[in-house]
Amino acid sequence: MSNNKITKSYNNKLVLDEANISFEKGTVNLILGKNGSGKTTLFKILYGLIQKYSGKISDTKYSLLVDNASYFNSKSGYENLKYFLTASELIKTEKYILLLDMNDYINLKVKTYSEGMKKKLGLVLVLSKNCEALLLDEPTNSLDIESVTILKTILKSLKGSETIIISSHDTSIFDSSLIDNIYMLKNKKFSVANKSKFNFLIYKVKTSRKITEDFDIVLNKDEYLYIKILPNEITKVAARLSKYGLLSFMPLDYLNELYIRNVDGLWKNYSMKL
Repeated sequence: MSNNKITKSYNNKLVLDEANISFEKGTVNLILGKNGSGKTTLFKILYGLIQKYSGKISDTKYSLLVDNASYFNSKSGYENLKYFLTASELIKTEKYILLLDMNDYINLKVKTYSEGMKKKLGLVLVLSKNCEALLLDEPTNSLDIESVTILKTILKSLKGSETIIISSHDTSIFDSSLIDNIYMLKNKKFSVANKSKFNFLIYKVKTSRKITEDFDIVLNKDEYLYIKILPNEITKVAARLSKYGLLSFMPLDYLNELYIRNVDGLWKNYSMKL
Protein backbone atom coordinates (compact mmCIF):
# COMPACT_ATOMS: atom_id res chain seq x y z
CA MET A 1 0.00 0.00 0.00
CA SER A 2 1.54 3.27 -1.17
CA ASN A 3 0.73 6.79 -0.04
CA ASN A 4 2.25 9.48 -2.20
CA LYS A 5 3.06 13.15 -1.65
CA ILE A 6 0.70 13.65 1.28
CA THR A 7 0.64 17.32 2.19
CA LYS A 8 -1.47 18.87 4.93
CA SER A 9 -1.65 22.34 6.45
CA TYR A 10 -3.67 23.85 9.27
CA ASN A 11 -4.34 27.59 9.05
CA ASN A 12 -1.51 27.96 6.52
CA LYS A 13 0.88 26.07 8.84
CA LEU A 14 2.47 23.11 7.07
CA VAL A 15 2.20 19.84 9.02
CA LEU A 16 3.06 17.23 6.37
CA ASP A 17 5.17 18.08 3.35
CA GLU A 18 4.83 15.66 0.41
CA ALA A 19 5.25 12.61 2.64
CA ASN A 20 5.85 9.48 0.59
CA ILE A 21 5.52 6.25 2.53
CA SER A 22 4.63 2.70 1.63
CA PHE A 23 3.89 -0.37 3.72
CA GLU A 24 4.39 -3.90 2.47
CA LYS A 25 1.55 -6.27 3.24
CA GLY A 26 2.00 -8.24 6.46
CA THR A 27 4.81 -6.05 7.84
CA VAL A 28 5.04 -4.13 11.12
CA ASN A 29 6.10 -0.52 10.61
CA LEU A 30 7.09 2.01 13.26
CA ILE A 31 6.83 5.76 12.68
CA LEU A 32 8.82 7.76 15.22
CA GLY A 33 8.33 11.44 15.85
CA LYS A 34 7.97 13.95 18.63
CA ASN A 35 4.56 14.98 19.90
CA GLY A 36 3.13 17.42 17.37
CA SER A 37 5.23 16.12 14.49
CA GLY A 38 2.17 15.10 12.44
CA LYS A 39 1.84 11.41 13.26
CA THR A 40 -1.78 11.62 14.38
CA THR A 41 -2.67 13.84 11.42
CA LEU A 42 -1.24 11.25 9.04
CA PHE A 43 -3.23 8.46 10.67
CA LYS A 44 -6.46 10.44 10.47
CA ILE A 45 -5.83 11.04 6.76
CA LEU A 46 -5.21 7.34 6.12
CA TYR A 47 -8.31 6.39 8.10
CA GLY A 48 -10.48 8.99 6.37
CA LEU A 49 -11.20 11.28 9.32
CA ILE A 50 -9.42 14.12 7.52
CA GLN A 51 -10.64 14.74 3.98
CA LYS A 52 -8.87 17.97 3.06
CA TYR A 53 -5.28 17.27 2.02
CA SER A 54 -3.26 16.89 -1.16
CA GLY A 55 -1.68 13.68 -2.37
CA LYS A 56 -2.82 10.14 -3.02
CA ILE A 57 -3.50 7.42 -0.46
CA SER A 58 -4.22 3.75 -0.99
CA ASP A 59 -7.74 2.36 -0.79
CA THR A 60 -7.20 0.30 2.35
CA LYS A 61 -9.60 -0.68 5.12
CA TYR A 62 -7.93 0.42 8.36
CA SER A 63 -8.68 -0.09 12.03
CA LEU A 64 -7.57 2.95 14.03
CA LEU A 65 -6.42 3.32 17.64
CA VAL A 66 -6.15 6.95 18.71
CA ASP A 67 -4.66 8.21 21.94
CA ASN A 68 -7.27 9.39 24.48
CA ALA A 69 -10.17 7.79 22.60
CA SER A 70 -13.73 8.57 23.76
CA TYR A 71 -16.17 5.94 25.01
CA PHE A 72 -19.64 5.76 26.52
CA ASN A 73 -18.56 6.32 30.11
CA SER A 74 -21.88 5.28 31.64
CA LYS A 75 -21.67 1.89 29.89
CA SER A 76 -19.36 -1.00 30.67
CA GLY A 77 -16.29 -1.81 28.65
CA TYR A 78 -18.01 -4.84 27.16
CA GLU A 79 -21.11 -2.80 26.27
CA ASN A 80 -18.85 -0.39 24.39
CA LEU A 81 -17.34 -3.30 22.47
CA LYS A 82 -20.82 -4.57 21.59
CA TYR A 83 -21.77 -1.14 20.27
CA PHE A 84 -18.72 -0.69 18.03
CA LEU A 85 -18.19 -4.25 16.78
CA THR A 86 -20.12 -6.75 14.70
CA ALA A 87 -21.15 -10.11 16.13
CA SER A 88 -18.24 -11.91 14.46
CA GLU A 89 -15.78 -9.27 15.66
CA LEU A 90 -17.15 -9.46 19.19
CA ILE A 91 -16.19 -13.14 19.38
CA LYS A 92 -12.56 -12.18 18.74
CA THR A 93 -12.55 -9.86 21.79
CA GLU A 94 -12.60 -12.79 24.20
CA LYS A 95 -9.00 -13.69 23.35
CA TYR A 96 -7.67 -10.16 23.75
CA ILE A 97 -9.61 -9.48 26.96
CA LEU A 98 -7.94 -12.54 28.46
CA LEU A 99 -4.46 -11.73 27.16
CA LEU A 100 -4.62 -8.15 28.43
CA ASP A 101 -5.91 -9.30 31.84
CA MET A 102 -9.19 -7.32 31.65
CA ASN A 103 -11.65 -9.91 32.98
CA ASP A 104 -11.93 -8.25 36.39
CA TYR A 105 -13.21 -4.95 35.02
CA ILE A 106 -14.52 -5.48 31.47
CA ASN A 107 -18.11 -5.40 32.83
CA LEU A 108 -17.55 -2.30 34.96
CA LYS A 109 -18.55 1.17 33.75
CA VAL A 110 -15.86 2.92 31.75
CA LYS A 111 -16.07 5.98 34.01
CA THR A 112 -14.33 3.87 36.67
CA TYR A 113 -11.43 3.02 34.36
CA SER A 114 -7.90 4.34 34.67
CA GLU A 115 -6.14 5.65 31.56
CA GLY A 116 -4.30 2.37 31.22
CA MET A 117 -7.56 0.40 31.38
CA LYS A 118 -9.07 2.63 28.70
CA LYS A 119 -6.03 2.09 26.49
CA LYS A 120 -6.45 -1.68 26.81
CA LEU A 121 -10.14 -1.35 25.90
CA GLY A 122 -9.12 0.56 22.78
CA LEU A 123 -6.59 -2.10 21.87
CA VAL A 124 -9.19 -4.86 22.20
CA LEU A 125 -11.56 -2.88 20.00
CA VAL A 126 -8.99 -2.22 17.27
CA LEU A 127 -7.43 -5.68 17.31
CA SER A 128 -10.84 -7.33 16.95
CA LYS A 129 -11.94 -5.33 13.90
CA ASN A 130 -12.06 -7.07 10.54
CA CYS A 131 -9.67 -4.95 8.47
CA GLU A 132 -6.65 -4.99 6.16
CA ALA A 133 -4.34 -2.91 8.33
CA LEU A 134 -4.00 -1.59 11.88
CA LEU A 135 -3.15 2.03 12.68
CA LEU A 136 -1.91 2.25 16.27
CA ASP A 137 -1.34 5.82 17.43
CA GLU A 138 0.78 5.94 20.61
CA PRO A 139 -0.27 2.42 21.70
CA THR A 140 2.09 2.33 24.69
CA ASN A 141 0.83 5.53 26.33
CA SER A 142 -0.58 4.78 29.81
CA LEU A 143 0.48 1.12 29.66
CA ASP A 144 2.76 -0.43 32.26
CA ILE A 145 5.86 -2.40 31.25
CA GLU A 146 4.11 -5.76 31.56
CA SER A 147 1.26 -4.63 29.31
CA VAL A 148 3.68 -3.30 26.70
CA THR A 149 5.37 -6.71 26.66
CA ILE A 150 1.99 -8.43 26.21
CA LEU A 151 1.07 -6.03 23.40
CA LYS A 152 4.31 -6.80 21.56
CA THR A 153 3.58 -10.52 21.86
CA ILE A 154 0.10 -10.00 20.40
CA LEU A 155 1.46 -7.95 17.50
CA LYS A 156 4.10 -10.57 16.75
CA SER A 157 1.33 -13.15 16.41
CA LEU A 158 -0.33 -10.96 13.76
CA LYS A 159 2.80 -10.43 11.65
CA GLY A 160 2.40 -11.74 8.14
CA SER A 161 -1.38 -11.76 8.24
CA GLU A 162 -2.00 -8.08 8.99
CA THR A 163 -0.19 -4.90 8.07
CA ILE A 164 0.53 -2.92 11.23
CA ILE A 165 1.54 0.75 11.36
CA ILE A 166 2.54 2.14 14.74
CA SER A 167 3.21 5.79 15.49
CA SER A 168 5.04 6.72 18.65
CA HIS A 169 7.38 9.10 20.43
CA ASP A 170 8.32 6.23 22.76
CA THR A 171 10.51 3.37 21.56
CA SER A 172 9.53 0.93 24.31
CA ILE A 173 7.44 -0.67 21.55
CA PHE A 174 10.60 -1.41 19.57
CA ASP A 175 11.71 -5.02 19.34
CA SER A 176 13.96 -6.16 16.51
CA SER A 177 11.90 -9.34 16.15
CA LEU A 178 8.67 -7.31 15.88
CA ILE A 179 9.43 -4.19 13.85
CA ASP A 180 10.26 -4.65 10.16
CA ASN A 181 10.70 -1.01 9.15
CA ILE A 182 11.28 2.27 10.98
CA TYR A 183 10.49 5.75 9.68
CA MET A 184 11.24 9.15 11.17
CA LEU A 185 8.78 12.03 10.91
CA LYS A 186 10.74 15.21 11.46
CA ASN A 187 10.42 18.73 10.06
CA LYS A 188 7.25 17.66 8.18
CA LYS A 189 9.27 15.11 6.19
CA PHE A 190 9.48 11.32 6.21
CA SER A 191 12.73 9.43 6.09
CA VAL A 192 13.66 5.79 6.45
CA ALA A 193 15.61 5.12 9.66
CA ASN A 194 18.42 2.63 10.06
CA LYS A 195 16.80 -0.16 12.05
CA SER A 196 20.12 -1.29 13.53
CA LYS A 197 20.41 1.96 15.48
CA PHE A 198 17.38 0.96 17.52
CA ASN A 199 18.62 -2.43 18.68
CA PHE A 200 20.02 -0.82 21.82
CA LEU A 201 18.79 1.35 24.68
CA ILE A 202 20.44 4.60 25.75
CA TYR A 203 20.95 5.25 29.46
CA LYS A 204 21.98 8.46 31.20
CA VAL A 205 24.36 7.53 34.01
CA LYS A 206 25.94 9.40 36.92
CA THR A 207 28.23 7.98 39.61
CA SER A 208 29.68 9.26 42.89
CA ARG A 209 33.21 8.07 42.06
CA LYS A 210 35.50 8.70 39.13
CA ILE A 211 35.29 6.03 36.44
CA THR A 212 38.74 5.07 35.18
CA GLU A 213 38.00 1.56 33.90
CA ASP A 214 35.25 -0.26 32.04
CA PHE A 215 34.62 2.57 29.55
CA ASP A 216 36.56 4.14 26.70
CA ILE A 217 36.69 7.49 28.50
CA VAL A 218 37.41 8.81 31.98
CA LEU A 219 34.30 10.07 33.73
CA ASN A 220 34.61 12.39 36.70
CA LYS A 221 32.19 11.93 39.56
CA ASP A 222 28.86 13.76 39.26
CA GLU A 223 29.25 14.04 35.48
CA TYR A 224 26.74 12.37 33.19
CA LEU A 225 27.64 9.51 30.90
CA TYR A 226 25.46 8.36 27.99
CA ILE A 227 25.84 4.69 27.11
CA LYS A 228 24.28 2.34 24.57
CA ILE A 229 23.12 -0.94 26.06
CA LEU A 230 21.60 -3.97 24.40
CA PRO A 231 18.40 -5.00 26.24
CA ASN A 232 19.93 -8.27 27.43
CA GLU A 233 22.97 -6.45 28.89
CA ILE A 234 21.19 -3.98 31.20
CA THR A 235 21.66 -6.05 34.36
CA LYS A 236 25.34 -6.70 33.58
CA VAL A 237 26.09 -3.02 32.89
CA ALA A 238 24.27 -1.84 36.02
CA ALA A 239 26.24 -4.33 38.11
CA ARG A 240 29.51 -3.13 36.57
CA LEU A 241 28.64 0.48 37.31
CA SER A 242 27.54 -0.18 40.88
CA LYS A 243 31.15 -0.33 42.11
CA TYR A 244 31.45 3.37 41.24
CA GLY A 245 28.55 4.41 43.47
CA LEU A 246 25.71 4.53 40.95
CA LEU A 247 23.63 7.68 41.49
CA SER A 248 21.54 7.71 38.32
CA PHE A 249 20.69 5.05 35.74
CA MET A 250 17.94 6.54 33.60
CA PRO A 251 16.72 5.40 30.16
CA LEU A 252 16.85 8.19 27.61
CA ASP A 253 14.11 8.77 25.08
CA TYR A 254 15.42 8.04 21.58
CA LEU A 255 13.73 11.22 20.45
CA ASN A 256 15.75 13.36 22.80
CA GLU A 257 17.01 16.36 20.85
CA LEU A 258 20.63 15.29 21.31
CA TYR A 259 19.94 11.90 19.77
CA ILE A 260 18.05 13.36 16.84
CA ARG A 261 20.79 15.88 16.13
CA ASN A 262 23.86 13.66 16.11
CA VAL A 263 23.17 10.01 16.79
CA ASP A 264 26.54 8.67 15.66
CA GLY A 265 28.88 11.37 16.89
CA LEU A 266 27.27 11.65 20.29
CA TRP A 267 27.71 8.07 21.39
CA LYS A 268 30.74 6.64 19.61
CA ASN A 269 33.21 7.44 22.41
CA TYR A 270 30.99 6.21 25.21
CA SER A 271 31.00 2.47 24.65
CA MET A 272 31.50 0.03 27.48
CA LYS A 273 34.48 -2.33 27.49
CA LEU A 274 32.57 -5.60 27.69
